[in-house]
Amino acid sequence: MNTKGILKFFFLLLTIPPCVFAQDLQVEIEQGVNSSNLEFAPTFYKDGIVFLSDREVEGTKAEKDKEIDKNTFSIFQSIRKDDGLLDEPIPFSLNLVSAVHEGPLTFNSTGDMVYFSRNNIEEGKKIPGEDGIVKMQILSASKSGSDWGNVKELPFNNDNYNVIHPTISVDNEILIYASDMPGGYGGYDLYQSKKVGNSWTFPQNLGPEVNSEGNDVFPFIHADGMLYFTSDK
Repeated sequence: MNTKGILKFFFLLLTIPPCVFAQDLQVEIEQGVNSSNLEFAPTFYKDGIVFLSDREVEGTKAEKDKEIDKNTFSIFQSIRKDDGLLDEPIPFSLNLVSAVHEGPLTFNSTGDMVYFSRNNIEEGKKIPGEDGIVKMQILSASKSGSDWGNVKELPFNNDNYNVIHPTISVDNEILIYASDMPGGYGGYDLYQSKKVGNSWTFPQNLGPEVNSEGNDVFPFIHADGMLYFTSDK
């Protein structure tokens, strides 16, 4: 699979549940959340869920991704109402909205730090790799009052390959993610970095016991330490 094919495969994965590979599957999260747009990759956060959608964020101009003929994905939040149902979605944080794709994302155990994927941009300008394609990277943001700020790129990002789908351990010490960086066993492999002070160690491949010759993506670390992910192999 060439680079463009891998990216198309990645965007196909984004439109289906993390544990299933099926093109015609229809899944609803809950009434009041779904729309005619794409809604996917939900994660629990405080009194509701946070998820991704290609719906427009009011007050911003959505950019069209020609590869998938959809708006770029932004992060939305739906808060649980008194009746137990989820309310109409709102943008999770305008400080995290850009003209490119955001998400998926993961929160630390105290809910004051978020790690999320985003296309590589600098001061609003897209930064392509050597092949001319804008890759995805992982960034962090911290809670600042009632909103989010202090957005930073993680040290293992690279202009020339994708680093996506972060998930963090309960002790906040291990970050696992997917990447198509050179030297892996397949298209996308799973890697881990350990937190050292305020930074993260160089990516360590999880090895052939976990990774396959295919694409291994969408990792999730359960509270009991079990790692779940999807694979097309």
